[in-house]
Amino acid sequence: MKFNHKITIDFEDFFRTGKFDYLQLGKTKEWVLNNFPDPDGMEDDKETIDRDIWFYGNLELHFEEDKLFLIYSDYITELSGGEQLELKKSFLENIDELKLIDILSQLNKLHIDFIKKRLKLSQKN
Repeated sequence: MKFNHKITIDFEDFFRTGKFDYLQLGKTKEWVLNNFPDPDGMEDDKETIDRDIWFYGNLELHFEEDKLFLIYSDYITELSGGEQLELKKSFLENIDELKLIDILSQLNKLHIDFIKKRLKLSQKN
């Protein structure tokens, strides 16, 4: 869908509610196309909608069986929403405070529930 303005994504709200504007996990590609800005590159490449990963700057929407199952970015220190999304980064704005202890502290201050898991790396014999 074409919008005449950028959509603001508030990361504090995302962490608190799981909502990414009006997006929620489980929404279909069709629903996203009708309720959210078109992904980057869609004007030039109509096959973009057939792909399982849609890009908005360096943010990614991942689909499995045409349903949204992951909102992801590899670039936490350089978050960008591309031409469609304006990002309100909240405590993610200060790059010097993106260590795990700082993020956990901020989540606690904001009363945002979370679970920290420690992954066990497999060992080769």
